[in-house]
Amino acid sequence: MIQKTIKPLISALFLANNECIPHDKWLVHMSKTLGWKPAGWNKDLTRALSTGNFDLQSLVTRQEAIAGLWAAIDEKLREEAGTKIRMMQKYFYEMLQLLVEKGNMSITEWEEVSSVGMINSQPFHDVVSIEDGRIFLDVEKLLALGPSYMYSWFYEIVEAVNMR
Repeated sequence: MIQKTIKPLISALFLANNECIPHDKWLVHMSKTLGWKPAGWNKDLTRALSTGNFDLQSLVTRQEAIAGLWAAIDEKLREEAGTKIRMMQKYFYEMLQLLVEKGNMSITEWEEVSSVGMINSQPFHDVVSIEDGRIFLDVEKLLALGPSYMYSWFYEIVEAVNMR
């Protein structure tokens, strides 16, 4: 499974460079020619790709290399996009922000930007209801949420939403 993270990681690097993503066959090779790469890109990419001795320490080494590279690429992408929220959280943030701004939406309006199934996931599940074909945000419940109510990844989205 760790190996499957490499393609999206390198693809994100191409996006951070405003470059087209090449065919999988060329991802690693062509990444070396990009104008911007995280510090230590070659060394960390080698660590991320190496299975080592197939022991726990080798796994931890790979995970650390991937996490470090992703954090650097994500920071660059956030700078380019002008957002403080991590790129993987951006879609959830935008959908929650939309509900905060509108208060409620018809299911048809919501389906133009997302799926109704998203309402069953966090951070929506505890603060959104559906009645008579409309999706309602309960602002009181949203304001009452604390870090213990959901995984920190989702709570960061709740914290980032502008409640003014």
